[in-house]
Amino acid sequence: MAGSVPDAASFSPALLERGLELRGFQPGDRMRLTYGTKKLKKLFAEQRIAASERARLPVLADSSGEVLWVAGVARSVHAPVVEAGPALNITIKHAEFS
Repeated sequence: MAGSVPDAASFSPALLERGLELRGFQPGDRMRLTYGTKKLKKLFAEQRIAASERARLPVLADSSGEVLWVAGVARSVHAPVVEAGPALNITIKHAEFS
């Protein structure tokens, strides 16, 4: 997958309380980054991810639609890295969403 963000990530188990959904990119999706909010479409363009590849990138969102992680692209500040203790580990082996 594209980018420097790995295709595996650990998340706080507390995120499970918010309800999680692994899905494909949807028009209008935004992510909160350390420097502000950015549309995923813009992130994809900045990383030169072709429109045809965007459907293959898994998007982890909570039940309210807040995007938490796009494998291989970026991670939201609302889903900080878990360094120790219990974690929800997600690894993407092969994905294709439509």
